[in-house]
Amino acid sequence: MRKTWWTRCLSAVIAATVWLTPWGMSGDDSASLQPVLAAQTTSTKSASSVTTHATSHTTTKLKQANVPQPPKPVVIAIGSTGNAALWMNEAMAELNLLPLTFKPANGESPQAACKQLELALAAGTLTPITGSWSWKTAEPQSLVQLWNPNLASAITEGAIMAFESAHGLAVDGIAGPQVDSALKQALISDQAVSSQPYTYITVSEARPETLRVWQNGKVVLTTLANTGIAASPTPIGTFPVFAQYLSQDMRGKDPNGVPYNDPGVPYVSYFNGGCAIHGFVRAGYGYPQSLGCVELPLSIAGKVFSYIHIGTLVTIQS
Repeated sequence: MRKTWWTRCLSAVIAATVWLTPWGMSGDDSASLQPVLAAQTTSTKSASSVTTHATSHTTTKLKQANVPQPPKPVVIAIGSTGNAALWMNEAMAELNLLPLTFKPANGESPQAACKQLELALAAGTLTPITGSWSWKTAEPQSLVQLWNPNLASAITEGAIMAFESAHGLAVDGIAGPQVDSALKQALISDQAVSSQPYTYITVSEARPETLRVWQNGKVVLTTLANTGIAASPTPIGTFPVFAQYLSQDMRGKDPNGVPYNDPGVPYVSYFNGGCAIHGFVRAGYGYPQSLGCVELPLSIAGKVFSYIHIGTLVTIQS
């Protein structure tokens, strides 16, 4: 049948429509494209979410970096100087561990001074208090010349050791984090660590060699003693007692290499390495006979031992 012009035009339109539509898909099936578009949209949102999360994470890290960190502890040991040493000396004085007293310039009470020192410790600044010092009693010159409020001297070291011993800490004379923690509590409670009179030991190597026990500036005991022979001398200087034993077996070698074994040496107080004050049986006393220790007659060694405590200073004088 011959097609009219109108029929031919209509057929062309229908053919074009079929060519533009994917095979097997009607015009209404175009809705099935939406999941692809939705997936693309979801993917875009997910990327945005990841970006936002990363930004949030970075912000959190920055906030953490800006969190104030606790102050680093200041370690104080013999030889330390400046404000930290002065602060420590003031704290030791308030806890009655020095042969001196400290008086704040503004007339603060001991309780107020302890609180101020504790706050400085908590802040990590160790800012000392302005004030003045005075000796509790007239002490021997060998002790007085050691004192410097701006220095952690042997006097300070002995006080720190006494504090460590009283609080069950390792005795090394070094004020680190553990000592600081105990000091904080001691200053808060404002209770004197020691109620004992201040004890000090001097040993003179002038013949006859003599040991003296000082308490609050007065000699309470004097005895003959033996120090080290020339080949193994007793060190000259001032040292704090760091360990005590009622009895101890002592073994070693003489300077000539011959081994020795002395069981049950009584009333031992170590003050420098292997050097100690202790009892020992000798035919006589008052001249060098030991291998560096300070030997005492058995009849007096126990009395000397009872005066000594951890942190007691021992000065060996040439």
